[in-house]
Amino acid sequence: NRWIRTINLVLQAVLFLLLFGGINYLAQVYSWRFDLTRGRLFSLSAETRSYIAGLNAPIHVVVTLEKDSDNDAVKQARRDVMGLLREYVDAAARNPNAKIDVEELDVYQQRRRAETLGITDNNVILFTSGDKRRFVFLNDLYHMEGRERKEFLGERAFTAAILDVTSATKRKVYFLAG
Repeated sequence: NRWIRTINLVLQAVLFLLLFGGINYLAQVYSWRFDLTRGRLFSLSAETRSYIAGLNAPIHVVVTLEKDSDNDAVKQARRDVMGLLREYVDAAARNPNAKIDVEELDVYQQRRRAETLGITDNNVILFTSGDKRRFVFLNDLYHMEGRERKEFLGERAFTAAILDVTSATKRKVYFLAG
């Protein structure tokens, strides 16, 4: 009678672990993401998602924002940028022709790699595709009023950078005076 109870408890524990492991496996393989915020604050716009769905070239993003910065503004910018880039990577994962991969680079510890990419300072995001490149600076990511950050403009800046590095032709703008 005691052996039967012990075996029953062991089997229950094994079944519980198998159930938990199975659910965890299914969650990793078949994951879904939902943005339930009122203004869809943590989702890419429909225009950005449709453009990423139509990409036909891989994009490499190099982020040089410091991980261990003492500056709270840089820490917040890093959280904003990395969260937004996760959304871009997730959106590109649905397109088999294009891939967006993100590399974090410490300019001071990986000096040679930074020089080959043309990066000379921290707090820059570099978008490359083929031989085209575009830098996005920290100042481009926020709408400032006075010395206060009011709005994160990362999606606008990142989508413009992706459009720039994946477009087939460079457009020229002419100015006339007089």
